[in-house]
Amino acid sequence: MLPFNIVGTGPGSWDLLTLKACQIITSSQIIIGSPRSIKTIEFLFQDSKTQPEIYFLQRNHENIPGLIRQRGQKKLSVLVSGDPGFYSLLGYLAQHFEAREIQVCPGISSIQAAAANLTMGWQNSLFFSVHGREIPKDISAIKTGFAQGKQIFVLLDSQKNPSCFADMLKQRNFPVKQSHFTLFYNLGYENQKIIHSTYSNLKSCIQEESLCLMLLSKGTII
Repeated sequence: MLPFNIVGTGPGSWDLLTLKACQIITSSQIIIGSPRSIKTIEFLFQDSKTQPEIYFLQRNHENIPGLIRQRGQKKLSVLVSGDPGFYSLLGYLAQHFEAREIQVCPGISSIQAAAANLTMGWQNSLFFSVHGREIPKDISAIKTGFAQGKQIFVLLDSQKNPSCFADMLKQRNFPVKQSHFTLFYNLGYENQKIIHSTYSNLKSCIQEESLCLMLLSKGTII
């Protein structure tokens, strides 16, 4: 089978796409991606005489392997926001296809974009996600990392929003009152928001966006 591509489209802004990603996408005959990812790459086909077949995905990831196998010899790319290997579809698709059938194009992750906005390194950080996942009962890794002075990045969603997640930490005896919370919304977009907060002020922070990246640290980092 002709290999297919999994392409990281970055945080969401078109100008954070890599050149390699653009080259792969423009040569694709079939593109699979969320409405958000498709919107990011629309500009690549504005003046093109040929348009790719586009399949929009919401949460129906189970349909992707079938679409890939049905495409014959057409060049196909699966678009994912951020980087394919960071809490994304690469792990899922690797369970359905052999490594030789997949070509991965890395993208700029939300972690990279957030750290760049704060002018900070992130090599000693810890990463967790409750986006579309259950909040873990055991947060010992978060507690240990925090005690060691590490920066803790957590991907959140509309149900597990910053206030909800912080309350969960408090219930599990995490020192939220000694913590600084930095919230990132719409990274890379014109309406990007970066909010610094204490635990007591979290409930008054913006909560309506479905996607949020939280940075948990000891004291303020600005």
